[in-house]
Amino acid sequence: MVDRALPVFLINLDRCPERLQRAGEMLERAGIGFTRVPAADGRFLDPDRDAHCDQVACRRLLGRPMSAGEFGCYLSHLEAARQVLLSGAPHGLVFEDDITVGPEFKQALEALLDRPELASSRCDVVHLGPDRLKYFTRLGSCGEGHALVAAHYFPMTTRALLWSRAGARRFIEAHARVRLPVDFFLREEMVRSGRGLAVWPPLVRPGDSESTIEAGRSSRAAGEKRWNYGFLKRKRLLTNRLRAVARKLTLRLGLWSF
Repeated sequence: MVDRALPVFLINLDRCPERLQRAGEMLERAGIGFTRVPAADGRFLDPDRDAHCDQVACRRLLGRPMSAGEFGCYLSHLEAARQVLLSGAPHGLVFEDDITVGPEFKQALEALLDRPELASSRCDVVHLGPDRLKYFTRLGSCGEGHALVAAHYFPMTTRALLWSRAGARRFIEAHARVRLPVDFFLREEMVRSGRGLAVWPPLVRPGDSESTIEAGRSSRAAGEKRWNYGFLKRKRLLTNRLRAVARKLTLRLGLWSF
């Protein structure tokens, strides 16, 4: 069912064929076919000079610049979202290549796709591999031992995202230029809109090695933090947590639903 109805995309750098092989073999064992999406390689990108990257906005919002690896990761997910739209399917699944999935993944994914919330116009994306979860509301079961939740404080990392067609379109159209790393952007957007869901415990876990798609993420950022970096971080965390609590309350009171 999953292979026929759900397009699956795996983001992978050209210079990392061994990661493609490992992830591909793992997905094959789980009964999941996929299409490879070549990742944008940060080693060949200069976000300071690229017209598609707004470093002024990134410094204003985060107190630091975007690294080349982060810029490449964003562009890679943008291309994967375009592939979801081009598929014509109602949903599309996007993996990074640093993943671990078990043999039960396909059955749990099919249970997830049967959830009524995924047919809602208010569902943009489901995070299948959160490292942690805060401020959420349980919506129901999606396979043995897993629950679908409204992720009011959308998880960071982007190793496994199940996009709705409308959500992929909104992601593509939400920016004229890249202003934030993709995981920061998704948290900000999903906290504001309330359209982000997640599975807990995660269906997808990190692989044995660090992601190469956004390699070099922290080295430059650490060296170029502005004087107000700490203040902006605390402000961002507090604002998003307050929004998450408010969204959780509106869902509990029946003022918001999927």
